[in-house]
Amino acid sequence: MKNEKNKSNESLTSPSSISIQNREWWTVNETLKQGWFGRTTLYKLLNNGSIKSRLIRSDQYAITGKRLIHAPSVLAFIERSEGMDAHKADFDNTNLHEQGDR
Repeated sequence: MKNEKNKSNESLTSPSSISIQNREWWTVNETLKQGWFGRTTLYKLLNNGSIKSRLIRSDQYAITGKRLIHAPSVLAFIERSEGMDAHKADFDNTNLHEQGDR
């Protein structure tokens, strides 16, 4: 009986079973595991619109939700940052993208 339950779970396609490189949206933790930047820098980039994200909530009045990061915008930011000294980068520059694009 236990083996049958495991087989049925293995056949389901869950987001975690799909390679992160093949997905358009990543969780915050998946983004951080890539090692490109830390949590504080990630949230600065999200706040100034350099990286796009969406907050998924159960309804409009929910207090908590799941933040998803738009993978192509992360990769585009890294491409734009090529050769940039991370310590001199202006992560607070809100002119990179419009705030509404997040």
